[in-house]
Amino acid sequence: PVVMLLDQPTSGVDIGAKREIQDMIRTFVKGSEIAAIVVSSEEAEILQVSDDVVVFVRGTCDGTVYARADLQPGDLRRLAWTAVAS
Repeated sequence: PVVMLLDQPTSGVDIGAKREIQDMIRTFVKGSEIAAIVVSSEEAEILQVSDDVVVFVRGTCDGTVYARADLQPGDLRRLAWTAVAS
């Protein structure tokens, strides 16, 4: 595949397995020509596995791409709630 879509890839697993899955995603994509789109409701997970972040609310985004390095979990929450209020 050129793009993998991973929807809640660590839902329902324990902390150790969650970390292994997150590491596997980053390792698989790193150095390859494959992109991964990871959908997660967990802010920490988004920041763990992403290089770039796009915030969707009710299936819509404004097209802004945020660099993971520029974000904290609270920023993701603020971006989502700001979009909901709009």
